[in-house]
Amino acid sequence: MLWLTYAWGLVAAQATGWPALTTTQPQIAPDRAVVELSRPVTLGEFRAMCTAVGDCLYSIPELNVHALRLAPGLSPRRAVERLRQFPWVKWAEPDYLLYPAYTPNDPLFPQQWDKAIVGAPDAWDVTKGSPDTIIAILDSGVMLDHEDLAGQFVPGWNVQDSNTNVYDDFWHGTRVTGVAAAIMDNSKGIAGMAPACRYMPVKVLKGGTGTLTDLAAGLLWARDNGARVCNVSLASPGTAPQLEAAVRACVASGVVVVAGAGNTNDLTRQYPAAYSEVISVASSNSSDNRGWNSTYGSWVTVAAPGQDLWSTGLAAPPGEYRNSTGTSYAAALVSAEAGMIYGLLAQPGERAEWLALAVRQIIETNVVPKSWVKYGRVNVNSAVRNVFVDLSGRVTLGSWEGQTAGVVLQLQLRVPGTQTIAETQPIRLGADGSYTARFRRSGTYDLLISGGTWLRSGFSSVTLRRGPSNYDFTLVNGDVNQDNVVDILD
Repeated sequence: MLWLTYAWGLVAAQATGWPALTTTQPQIAPDRAVVELSRPVTLGEFRAMCTAVGDCLYSIPELNVHALRLAPGLSPRRAVERLRQFPWVKWAEPDYLLYPAYTPNDPLFPQQWDKAIVGAPDAWDVTKGSPDTIIAILDSGVMLDHEDLAGQFVPGWNVQDSNTNVYDDFWHGTRVTGVAAAIMDNSKGIAGMAPACRYMPVKVLKGGTGTLTDLAAGLLWARDNGARVCNVSLASPGTAPQLEAAVRACVASGVVVVAGAGNTNDLTRQYPAAYSEVISVASSNSSDNRGWNSTYGSWVTVAAPGQDLWSTGLAAPPGEYRNSTGTSYAAALVSAEAGMIYGLLAQPGERAEWLALAVRQIIETNVVPKSWVKYGRVNVNSAVRNVFVDLSGRVTLGSWEGQTAGVVLQLQLRVPGTQTIAETQPIRLGADGSYTARFRRSGTYDLLISGGTWLRSGFSSVTLRRGPSNYDFTLVNGDVNQDNVVDILD
């Protein structure tokens, strides 16, 4: 468990310094501990446990985890020793510092090269996102009244204060948000990657500081309040069971979790990016090489532009524009890409684990290969144009003397070895028997076609890939005696 904190101000005693971003050892939060309980407890037992070390800051009921604020002068190590004496405590640990994945660079740079290199202008011809897709930004909050962001948000949550005050008191969250959310075609500032999506600020940092437990709570709050994508532009060299559990719970509910890989300029695994369920993102530069300080390695899923990116700044309204560097901004771009894909793939109001996994697969398979990450640098234009499995071909109706034009049949995907139909699409034949069909699911299925009195035909265990494919079918009319039913008399 690690503190969510920024590159300055790890703790109050270090508030004036800029600690190195190459930290590889967890750093303990000075006034926090966290416990998981092994059984239900009485109110008296719970109070006894909390007062032994300080008080309860907040709880995460789904994980049975409680974040504790320590009494002045009590060290985390000593607090953990006390907590472990209670027989109902399953485990007790310090909370640790978590770092945002950023390196600010203020000199102005007059081009949004990042949007061009991933093919955004062409992708925007397909989609700019959907208002049905909510992207949660778990960070330091956001400047809600920035001229290039106002109106882009749904209600958010302040985890540490347990209220709705999500105003950015640090600046990092506002810059991260702008990469994805900045309004397009308003003659102001910059264009975000997915400006038509809606954004949910989840403030897990207060004054630039928070913990992994705060992040876990924020992820679950975002999930419970409708987010389809969660952006985490924060990184830590240490892990925590409650954070990993929260990530898994989000993905199981259909939420895509994206995180910056960190700015360590080495192979060090950072969390939550290194969890297998997370899309981890390294940063690239305008030459399409690795960003100068980006963490990298085969454990990192993809890369995206993250060096010298224009975004929204935190100066007083109407707001400013800043040029910044780091995997924070690369992650935000990929979160926006995930939102664009999700909006194309899902029905209104729909969210499911298979959709989250499909979005991830589309991102991973539409890349420019790079040796310093697992898959490559994202190609948003290719991704949004290969969301669906598009089938076409011709259907031959055997023993049929009528017109094929207008004949309606059913094309189905069946799970091999079962009778389970995964997806069905109606098709209407042309005069030459031609058809087209668009499926949301890819993978290996039995491909079946049927309708009316036509006997079912198709292919078994076909691997369907996103993009165009061609399949021809031959159907036989089973209604030999023409009584409009296929039965034993035929």
